[in-house]
Amino acid sequence: MEDRHIEIDGHKYPIQDEYFPLSLKSPFMYGENSLKVQKYLNMVYQAKLTEHGIYGHATAKAVKNNMEIDEITEERFKVIQNYLDAMA
Repeated sequence: MEDRHIEIDGHKYPIQDEYFPLSLKSPFMYGENSLKVQKYLNMVYQAKLTEHGIYGHATAKAVKNNMEIDEITEERFKVIQNYLDAMA
């Protein structure tokens, strides 16, 4: 796997699916959509590292729609957002 990162103010942050140590109890880690969800979380986290970030609900929804993950409901998105905020 190639070493992907984003550089902000001279600091390099890794960009990879393994960057998300989600709990194994998480409902997002089960089922056929788990890989899609991991990729989605990775996109959201990458966006949060940029200067614009994903703080606007409309922007986050656009990312969700772009990934075509219909299974991520608004309620689940809030859980994901809370998780990402806790990581910050």
